[in-house]
Amino acid sequence: MSTSYRRAAREQLPHETTVTIPDLPPELVLLLCTFLPDDDLYRIAFACKRLHHLALPVYLGRYGCDDEFIFDSLLSPDVMQALRSALYTPRLKRLVYTCRVGKGHQQGEDLRELLEMVEIEDFRLQPGAASVNQKGRAEDQLRQEPDEPEEEGMTTEAAKQWIGVLDGLIAKARCRCLTAEMDSNQRSVESIEEGIVREYYRPHNIVRNTIARWFTPRTRHLEEFRVHSTSLFHTGLLQWTLGTLRAPSLTSVSFSQLHHFAPETWAILLPCITIPNLQHLSINLCAIATTDLYAFLARHPAITELNFGRNLLPPDMKATMPSTLLPTLDTLSGPPDYIVALLSTRPFGTITTVRVVYRAKRASQFTLDAVNHDLAPVCLRLKSVPSVALAVSFEAGDVDWVLGARAPDANQNGLSSAQGSSSSSTMQHSVSFVASCVTKVEFEANVYVLPLSIVFSLPKWLGGFARIKVFMLRTLASGARRGVSGDFAEQRKIMNIDTAPWQVDQFTAAFLQAVVKHCPGLRRVEVDGKEVEVPGPRADIVRLR
Repeated sequence: MSTSYRRAAREQLPHETTVTIPDLPPELVLLLCTFLPDDDLYRIAFACKRLHHLALPVYLGRYGCDDEFIFDSLLSPDVMQALRSALYTPRLKRLVYTCRVGKGHQQGEDLRELLEMVEIEDFRLQPGAASVNQKGRAEDQLRQEPDEPEEEGMTTEAAKQWIGVLDGLIAKARCRCLTAEMDSNQRSVESIEEGIVREYYRPHNIVRNTIARWFTPRTRHLEEFRVHSTSLFHTGLLQWTLGTLRAPSLTSVSFSQLHHFAPETWAILLPCITIPNLQHLSINLCAIATTDLYAFLARHPAITELNFGRNLLPPDMKATMPSTLLPTLDTLSGPPDYIVALLSTRPFGTITTVRVVYRAKRASQFTLDAVNHDLAPVCLRLKSVPSVALAVSFEAGDVDWVLGARAPDANQNGLSSAQGSSSSSTMQHSVSFVASCVTKVEFEANVYVLPLSIVFSLPKWLGGFARIKVFMLRTLASGARRGVSGDFAEQRKIMNIDTAPWQVDQFTAAFLQAVVKHCPGLRRVEVDGKEVEVPGPRADIVRLR
């Protein structure tokens, strides 16, 4: 082949092009970022504008910014440096600030700076020293010096600092959910009562507060406010708290952990609280009298979802309920006594969902007879509700006594034992209105791994609910109950648990098949918050929704 011919062939070949990282599709760039160490990932985030918007969110996500970021932890300096250099406005899913209110917050300037740089979806104030929830390397924690003790109670200066921070949180950071669980103490309750009377019950202050209601700021973005601390009603924070509750954007409010307040305190506090667009209300750990509760509910007719916790004063059945109470109520949740108190007085024709929260004690074997007895006054009313959920939680760690059944022999066929006749179990069913109207069962056990007796007896117990469509099983492995945090995979490593909540993986199929056999109308099964595939009524495997 001549030289001229080879030269002409090379000229006809396409020129080689160099492909750089910014030229790659975003999916590949994000995949490459997951393999880079932190230092290299931070450097590549400032190589160009395109890589900045792709790599920096990955870097921040490693520090918890896309899940839960604890402010003032050992990792905060690295995160603050990245946020200061960001060319866009990062959004934190949840920001946790651990503090004590005695001397205010010592990191106020850094927190204010952070609120100006980011948008926050959920902000949580937790009590205690900042070192309790710090995350970081073990060697850094060992070098950290212990925190100095702080004084108890909130001072006026600390209250002013908190107002500035909270206003910046709502106005600048566009926070949508605020949870306040600051330190509370019994000694400040008397001063809070005096402050409420002084600010809202004296003649000249009544006129001032009435005028102030017409000038409530309209630029708030807060949608959910969880009032879980009596410190929010401190004299210095009282007007800010009640003013925030009057925000037109607020639709969900939770009152909890306010057990320091006596019924007399609530009697003078609730008339001062007005939430114009309240739709979702949750109350727990509050000593509120029934008459005061009815008066508060009557002033908020837009409530569609009402949740009562298990730690409330027993309702007064003789209390008079207003005729116009909760005209748009759609969902009601609470213990049996509050369900009866509300449904036995008025029909509430708009209710479509009722959730009965029942806590079983270890005094005797649990049966539905106790629930039937407590809900007897509203049995006919519950049958007309489209969706009725029964949430049963057990206080004791050992749940073998729940169903009163013996575990089958491990050497026998688990499937045949689970699907056998009722003679293989000592559990008995009784026809009741509860079993005939419940469409959803939530089974909460205070254990990590269910005993075999529950694994093989629970399907038959569920078979007593003729209308059941949803079954939810929650154990301590879910991480959402009784203060358990973290992924269950980590809990398995710590506790040397290598099996599913049913103890043995081979029993999982037996349990699901038995559930479908005894509950043909079942549509969904969730275990520790995750939906599982269950066998359909036929041989094929389908995902029930």
